[in-house]
Amino acid sequence: MGDYFMGKLRQMNSPHVDHIRGKGLLIGVVVKDASGPARPFCEKLMEEGILAKETHHQVIRFAPPLVITKEEVDWALQRIAKVLGGSWRKPRMPYRQLFRVVEHKLSALPRSASPCKPCAPPPN
Repeated sequence: MGDYFMGKLRQMNSPHVDHIRGKGLLIGVVVKDASGPARPFCEKLMEEGILAKETHHQVIRFAPPLVITKEEVDWALQRIAKVLGGSWRKPRMPYRQLFRVVEHKLSALPRSASPCKPCAPPPN
C-alpha cells in the first residue's frame, strides 16, 4: 500500500513539492523552500480531514494506520491533491534567504542602537 500511496503522490506534480520520500506507509513530502514551511499545509490538510505532521520545517509526514485500505488512500489522495495543488499558498522568499537578509540588516545597526538596556546591579 505504501508504494501505491507514494506513486500517486509523485504523479501529482505539485508546484509546492520538491520530492517524496519514505518507506512503507511512513511517507514524507518535502515542500519547496519558496512555498514556505510545511505547517500551513498540515493545517490545511487538517481542515480537509487528514492529520499530518510537519517535521524539519519543510516536510509533511504521513503515517496512516498499517491497516489502511486502497479506498481510504484514494479518499486521502483527493484531499491531498487539493491542498498541494492549490494556489491558496503563494510562493515567497525561502526562510534561509530571509534569515540572511535579516541578519545582514541587524549587523549593520550600530551597537548603541540596541533597544536593550543594561540591567541594574543587584541590590546589596
